[in-house]
Amino acid sequence: MRISVKNQKDWFAGLIFVAFGVVFAWGSTAYRMGVKSKMGPGYFPFVLGCFLAFLGLVLVVRSLAFAVGAAGVERIHLKPITLVLGAIAAFALLLNAAGLPWRCSRSSSFRALPARSSIGRNRPW
Repeated sequence: MRISVKNQKDWFAGLIFVAFGVVFAWGSTAYRMGVKSKMGPGYFPFVLGCFLAFLGLVLVVRSLAFAVGAAGVERIHLKPITLVLGAIAAFALLLNAAGLPWRCSRSSSFRALPARSSIGRNRPW
């Protein structure tokens, strides 16, 4: 009997859910847990992370097919992922060089000044 993936999208989504759930639950162990009657700040994130990991595990198991001769997992296409992440990184690096954050924040704050000064006043117009 050969195990293969019958629904690739559910399989990847399940793996991502498991990864995020484990990281979230592990990160919440730095906080105090408490008990059910008096929960600490780490109790709810831990339970939520465990639930997310369990949901991801259910998705992974449901996406598998236990059949003979089924197709395997399709390979990941790295070129489109690299191009998109490279464009985002280039935009982030060139944004400061172009002076856009300072100009955008300055112009939006100056535009909001008249609106702020008229709050609470009755204007005839």
